[in-house]
Amino acid sequence: MHRRDFVKSTAIGAAASLTASSPLMADEAAAQASKIIVDGLDTSLMNEGFVGLLKTGGVDCVHQSMDGLPSYGAMYSFLDQHKNEIVPATTVREIREAKRQGKLSVTFGVQHANLLEALLNKDPMDTY
Repeated sequence: MHRRDFVKSTAIGAAASLTASSPLMADEAAAQASKIIVDGLDTSLMNEGFVGLLKTGGVDCVHQSMDGLPSYGAMYSFLDQHKNEIVPATTVREIREAKRQGKLSVTFGVQHANLLEALLNKDPMDTY
């Protein structure tokens, strides 16, 4: 076999394999588009850089851990300033709508019971 014939047959084989894999690649892209990627718990400082990292990582929704009323105020202020990129979500429908619009969504939660503990009456022995 001559080198020219080898290169030609290799090129034809490669083109055939790309054509054959195109439907599979399209199916994979469609499957990925239908999935929602959630960062289930994050304590990072929400800023432009962090939003960029989430988008680069393919995250659609982030669950942001909050710590008291001041953190909620700061978060809603950030969201208001960046409403074209990130929106709050309280339902799966809102998460899907944000993804459809090409926006990141954020849900809120806490990791501790400090807010509840402050409401409890304690006796002098510091027991509940």
